Amino acid sequence: MADIEQEPIASQANNTAENTPSVGDNPKKSFLSKIPHAKIVVPVGILCLLLIGGIVMFTYVNQQQKKQTQEKVYQALHAGNFKVAQNLAQEALKKNPNDKYLKITLIDAISGQGNQTGKEKEALTKVQPYIDSALATGANDRDTLISVGYAYETAGEYEKALGYYEQAITLDPKFAQAYFHKGHTLAFLDKAQESQAAYDKSYVLDSNNPLTLLVKGNMLQKEGKYTEAVEAYKKAISNPETLEEFQTYLENSKGDTTKLTPEQLKNYDELLALAGKAKREKAT
Repeated sequence: MADIEQEPIASQANNTAENTPSVGDNPKKSFLSKIPHAKIVVPVGILCLLLIGGIVMFTYVNQQQKKQTQEKVYQALHAGNFKVAQNLAQEALKKNPNDKYLKITLIDAISGQGNQTGKEKEALTKVQPYIDSALATGANDRDTLISVGYAYETAGEYEKALGYYEQAITLDPKFAQAYFHKGHTLAFLDKAQESQAAYDKSYVLDSNNPLTLLVKGNMLQKEGKYTEAVEAYKKAISNPETLEEFQTYLENSKGDTTKLTPEQLKNYDELLALAGKAKREKAT
C-alpha cells in the first residue's frame, strides 16, 4: 500500500491559528464588517424608528386635543352657550379647516344664537359662508344636511329647510332626528297632519329620542294632559347627556308667561324644578 502523505504538524498549527479568532475579536463586528455600508445603515434605521415613533406620538396627542375641543364645543352648544360654542369652533377650525363636526357645530351655534336673540335673519347671513363650505364637502352627509336645514328653519325659510331634511331622510330612512326636524318644519307650514306623522315616525324609530319626547311632552301639556307630559319630560332627561339640552329647551320655549294660564305656569315651573333636581343629582 502507498504511504499516505500527512501535512506537517507545523502547517496544521498555522492553519488552526489562522481560522481561530483572537481573544480581542468581536464576532458581531466581523459579521457587520462584511455587510456593505453597515456603519451607515444601522444609524439610519434607528433614526427612522425614532422618527416613526415621534409621528405616532404627535398624531395621538393631536387626536386627543381635537377630541377635547369637540367635547368643549358640544357641551357649550347643548348648554345653550352659543357664543362660547362659536368661539371655540372658529378657533379650532383654524387648525382643522376640514373638520366636518366643527363646521356643522358652528352652523348650529350661530343659528341657535340667532334664534335665542330674535336675530334669525342676521344669523343666516353670518352663517351662510359656513353653510357653503359644509355643503361643498358634505352634500351627501346626513348630519351636515340637518344642520343646514336647521339654519334655514330658524330663519323662517321653512320650504328650503324641509328640502334639506328630506335629503337627509333619503340618505338614511331610519334617521329619527331628520323626521323630528321635518315634523317641526311642517308644523310651521301649518301642515298639522303631516307634521304629526313625521313626529310619530321619529318616535317609532327612536322612542328615547329626547327631542321627540320634548315635543311629545309639549303637545300633551297643551292638551292639558300634565301627568303624561311630566312623564315624557322625565324620560327625556333620564340620560344626563340630554339634561342641558332639555333645560335650555324649557327656558327658551317659555316665552311670554302672561300667555300661560296659572295652571300651565304651575306645570311649567314643576318641569323646571324636575330639571334642576336632575342636574343636582348628576353633579353628585
